[in-house]
Amino acid sequence: MTSEQILIMLATAVLSFFSGRAQSMANKHDEAVAKKEQLFMEMMENQKKFIAWQEEINNQNAEMKKEIRALQIGVDRICKGGLVLLRDRIIQSCRAFIERGSITITARNNIRDMYKCYHDEFGG
Repeated sequence: MTSEQILIMLATAVLSFFSGRAQSMANKHDEAVAKKEQLFMEMMENQKKFIAWQEEINNQNAEMKKEIRALQIGVDRICKGGLVLLRDRIIQSCRAFIERGSITITARNNIRDMYKCYHDEFGG
């Protein structure tokens, strides 16, 4: 074997070695890229699920706000009705005792308590 043949064989071996290493590195790089792409796709899918969940929560929140508003209106109406009834009851009681010309301590305390509730609690 001549020195040229030995050099050619050595050069071929070195080139084959580096070619194999380059191919191995390229394969590892491709695997890493594929893993990253898979993670990215999973993140995108999770983000879509989160957005859908968030929209559902927002819709439920809007429905609850409507229900709370309806309840507030009902409570306000009941309070106004109570206010009207208390006022009427106070007036009727006072008229009855004025016509009678006297009032008992218990009746006076009841009227006072009704007025206090009417004034302090209901803002009448």
